Amino acid sequence: MMPDPLTIQRALATHFPAALRLPLDAALALYGGMATKTPGLTLATKKRTPTYTGEVGEIIAGQSAFVPSGYSMSADSLNAVAGFVRAAGITRVLEFGAGVTTIVLPQLLGKRLECYISIEEDAAYAATLAPLLAEEPAYRKVALVQLPIDDEGGPEVTRRDTGTFRTASFKGLSQVMQEGFAEDPPQLVLIDGPSGRARWGRFAALADIAALLPQGTCILLDDALRYREASILDEWRSRALVEVDGIYCMGTGLGVARVM
Repeated sequence: MMPDPLTIQRALATHFPAALRLPLDAALALYGGMATKTPGLTLATKKRTPTYTGEVGEIIAGQSAFVPSGYSMSADSLNAVAGFVRAAGITRVLEFGAGVTTIVLPQLLGKRLECYISIEEDAAYAATLAPLLAEEPAYRKVALVQLPIDDEGGPEVTRRDTGTFRTASFKGLSQVMQEGFAEDPPQLVLIDGPSGRARWGRFAALADIAALLPQGTCILLDDALRYREASILDEWRSRALVEVDGIYCMGTGLGVARVM
């Protein structure tokens, strides 16, 4: 059962302030006039080290399997996501890109959590988190699934600046989702992976399973201020997969959308 739409709307309004909202068309128009599509953002991301405080900081400090890096979700973005998940009554999460959210969100949700599936394409990285998730009782409803990616297994996409290319696709994603969530699909799809090594892999995170998601399913896309992610939001929208609320200017940007 999906949370009440009004509850979701109120939770979004509380934790994603309207003052921080950048309409997707405005972001695309801004990038349209730039020769360098992501000026400085990628380098800045690599150099930063997020500092987490409060309950989130305590959870991260209480374990040693995961060490935040420049690629981890920023503290303000994570706080917004955590606050939204709690306020909206989210109990089932499908995540792409294991990391700080995998460590923090299940503990914050506690007994309310019904199912949390984290999809990770990097086998070596997944192996570093697997022991913690297996041993700690707080993660008993968390499944870390390593799935390979077919670099050209997805649909063709034609963009004005890049021409036509074939996108990546996760191998076995639909089966994992159907078996993991059974009759109760995820209420939130949180996308913070895969890495840029997969050609438009974050596009596949939704495109591969859009037909399996109920109308109104909330989609959160991290790093949405990057040109690639803004383009992915636009492509989802043009294919009538989602309605895009906008990009919220916290951290490296959080794109908010809902399945149509």
